[in-house]
Amino acid sequence: MKEKFVYDRSQLPEPVYEEKPEFIDIYHACWQTAFQNIEYPEKRNWLPYITCMPGSGNTWQWDSCFMVFF
Repeated sequence: MKEKFVYDRSQLPEPVYEEKPEFIDIYHACWQTAFQNIEYPEKRNWLPYITCMPGSGNTWQWDSCFMVFF
């Protein structure tokens, strides 16, 4: 089994947005969601990847393509 990525707030950049501090909570909720959606394929030489439906066994090409821009 490959080592799993774990959400650790202390390892992520901490944004500063004094005008809207509630946006900081949204920022971290997005990171939590991303970490929950990492797929760990059992196939040899496959790397973990983020998917919108973990466990489905599908690779969503366009999701991956668009995520490259973010």
